[in-house]
Amino acid sequence: MTVQAKNPQGEWKDIEYLPRSFCGNSYHILTLEPNWYWKFLTPVYEGDFKTTLRIELTYIDPKDKAEYFRQRKQLTLYSNEYKGSINPGQFWRKEGYSPGNIMDPYFD
Repeated sequence: MTVQAKNPQGEWKDIEYLPRSFCGNSYHILTLEPNWYWKFLTPVYEGDFKTTLRIELTYIDPKDKAEYFRQRKQLTLYSNEYKGSINPGQFWRKEGYSPGNIMDPYFD
C-alpha cells in the first residue's frame, strides 16, 4: 500500500514508496475471508500544498493460479479520497531507507 496525492496538474502521484526486497520471505499471501476486513492507519501529512489523497493497494488476483508468485496477475484497489496537505517535495523526493542489519531484506 502506498499513499498517493493529486499534483498541481490534478494527476495522481505516489508520495510514498515501498522498498524492493530480494528475500523470498518478504513475499507471502494473506487471505481476507468474506465479510471480514482489515483496518489500517496512514500517516497524517502536513505541508503547504492542499490536495486530495488516497491509498493504493496492489494485490495478487486470487483467481490466478500461476505456479510462481511473481507471474501472477496483480490488481489495484483505491481507497476513498480524502482532503489533506503535503510538502510538495513528496512528489519527487524518495524517503531515506537504511537496512537495519544483514537480515533486513530491503534495498533501494
